[in-house]
Amino acid sequence: MFLNNYIWRISERKSKDLLEHLLALRGISSNEKEAFLNPKFPEHLFDPFLMPDMSKAISRLKRAKDNAEKIGIFADFDADGILGAVLLKEGLLVAGFEPIVFISERHHGYGLSKEGILDLKSKGVSLIITVDLGITGKKLVEFAKSLGIEIIITDHHEIQQGLYPHEASAVLNPKITPYPFGGLSGAAVAWKLLYAMAIAGFKISESFLKWSLDLVALSLVIDIAPLISESRVLYRYGEIVLRKTRRPSLLALYKKAGLSSENIDPYAIGYILGPRINAANRIASSRLAFRLLSSENPQEIESLATRLEEFNRTRQKLFEEAFVQAEEFFDLNKKIVVAFGEWPEGINGLVAQKLVEKYARPAVVFSLLKDGRLKGSARSPANVNLLELFSDAKKHLLTFGGHKNAVGLSLLPEKKQIFLETLMKASENLEIRRELLIDAWLGQEEINLELLSLLERLAPFGNGNPRPIFAAHLAIRNLKRVGNANKHLRIDFGSFSGIVFSEKQQLSWLKGGKSADFAFEVIKDNFLGKIQPRLVIRDVRPAQ
Repeated sequence: MFLNNYIWRISERKSKDLLEHLLALRGISSNEKEAFLNPKFPEHLFDPFLMPDMSKAISRLKRAKDNAEKIGIFADFDADGILGAVLLKEGLLVAGFEPIVFISERHHGYGLSKEGILDLKSKGVSLIITVDLGITGKKLVEFAKSLGIEIIITDHHEIQQGLYPHEASAVLNPKITPYPFGGLSGAAVAWKLLYAMAIAGFKISESFLKWSLDLVALSLVIDIAPLISESRVLYRYGEIVLRKTRRPSLLALYKKAGLSSENIDPYAIGYILGPRINAANRIASSRLAFRLLSSENPQEIESLATRLEEFNRTRQKLFEEAFVQAEEFFDLNKKIVVAFGEWPEGINGLVAQKLVEKYARPAVVFSLLKDGRLKGSARSPANVNLLELFSDAKKHLLTFGGHKNAVGLSLLPEKKQIFLETLMKASENLEIRRELLIDAWLGQEEINLELLSLLERLAPFGNGNPRPIFAAHLAIRNLKRVGNANKHLRIDFGSFSGIVFSEKQQLSWLKGGKSADFAFEVIKDNFLGKIQPRLVIRDVRPAQ
């Protein structure tokens, strides 16, 4: 019995130099190498005025300042939107505005809403700046304009012709040419607006811009933005700020999660902090997370951080229950999983992603709402573009939008059958592959401290720059079961060791004194102060 039964796809060596080979696999050219390995702030950032409407946005903000207008911030309910709202509010306060914030809730659906626009209108707002939404808000921008409210869109989602908000005062989206990099998070786009305001003479200092990168770094990882190009620069400096953060709210989250500031990295953000921030919108109200991250009051911070921790535990339990139910919809003969249930809509995306990881095919997960609508999230493997997959089926949906590998959607029950038929037909030609992409084959002698140093130069790892997976033919010295209930398998290779997490006796054929082929990631082991490589083993097969 094997560990995961992957098909191993070992990359052709691009260079004898391992670093050059790994950079080439990630599409990093020789001209981009220096900026990738040694990103500098602000030298390696792109001019924010390369966004075509940035000058329009700055002119409109100057007019708002001259006329003492009230500005509203309209932000999405997820972590990216919340972090961007906190960031933008702080920046506008520094610039001399007194912004009013409206955080959307999950039940409003994705994007602008009449409820939010009317709420801001009732508070005297004449200019709205969106965060992480609005690029498909054509009708609602027109609605706001009919009320005498102008809108500056800051968003990073895919542009859909026919829904583009032409009536907006400005549309800032890095996916609009000639901006050189489309992989920013929503909060990062809001930060670019503040950066442009600083250049244009608003009282926003470089110090403020740097210290606000903690929120940008969080958003980049939580929203799974590619950590390459400009995002890599923003993340690298944001991680430094996160480790030195002055924010009482973040320090409280660190404490509740059992994190020390020096251990903040993409893993800690994506798997520990991110779920806690997002738990508010999944279980209760997104505004609780905004209140926490905006607060300076120690008692309020402690109370809200405790609630987010409780929400996260609830979220974990609900997710586990929903996943078991959603798995029942898996059919090996179909190339997509479509599941329906009555679990909370806030965990749809989590369940869909887990189905993708387990079954290597797209997944759509719907919840039945109280008003009878079906609210869903879809996720897909990297090789499947959901925007293309849904190109025909989306005409049967109430709402649809997102990215190529993650979308949100809603459906009326009476359209369920025709939607399923259309989607299943579209999925018939999908290629389902359970592959393990291996960056390089190594000799056992190459797994050493020098390799650890090379990996440190490539870090931070994340979307767009995954931690390399290597393969090697390795001689086994001995094996030992470790961990709670002995559920993990530790393998001693001599000068280094490896770990197979949650090994369920699939590898009973491995024996000390024998050899096998291993696929693995390499991390730093600092046990008892002795640094050495440690392998996190992804798959094992008999020696070829």
